[in-house]
Amino acid sequence: MTDPQAAFVVVDFWRATTADTHLLDAELTQLARHFRTMPGVLSCDFTRVDGDAGRYMAIFRYADAAAREALRPKINEAAIDAVGMPADEIVLAPPHSVLK
Repeated sequence: MTDPQAAFVVVDFWRATTADTHLLDAELTQLARHFRTMPGVLSCDFTRVDGDAGRYMAIFRYADAAAREALRPKINEAAIDAVGMPADEIVLAPPHSVLK
C-alpha cells in the first residue's frame, strides 16, 4: 500500500484552444479514466475552472517519482490519440517548483 503522505501531487492549469469545450470535456473524461489505470497513478482528475471559459485544472497523484516519470511518454501517446498530434512540451515538475 502506498503512503499517501509520500505521494507526489501535481496540479496544473490548462487552457483549451478550441471553441468545442464540450468535446474536450468528453476527451478529458476518457483520458482521466485511462491514466487512473496506469501503475503508480493514484488519481487523475480534470475540472473546468469556474468563471474562466476554456480553462481546466488537472490534478495528478502519483505513488512516487518513478511513477511520475513513467507517465511522461503515456501523456504524449494519449495526446496523439485524442487530438492527432503530440504535446508541444510535457513538464512534470514537483509541486511549488514552477512560478505562476
